[in-house]
Amino acid sequence: MMKIATKTVTVTTGNGGSTYQNEIDLNDMGLDISKIIACYFEPTNAGIGLTSTGGGQCTLAKNYNTATGILTISIGSTTYCRPMTWTGTVIAITA
Repeated sequence: MMKIATKTVTVTTGNGGSTYQNEIDLNDMGLDISKIIACYFEPTNAGIGLTSTGGGQCTLAKNYNTATGILTISIGSTTYCRPMTWTGTVIAITA
């Protein structure tokens, strides 16, 4: 039976072309972590601020570890991305 659970989280990024990793523990969502087939992060503040007209973008990437139940959200930023905090919802689905 498919189950869906959600969790509100906050992740951060900085500037200077670095990648910032945020670890989200999904063990407290009431799901069998070994059966999670999909995880999503939907930020509520999807607008991305740039400090300059030099262009570039912030990118979100995710990696879920079925052994630990940790969702890693990596935010890679170009030199022109300003530091910011992203608040949003993690959605996890089990089969």
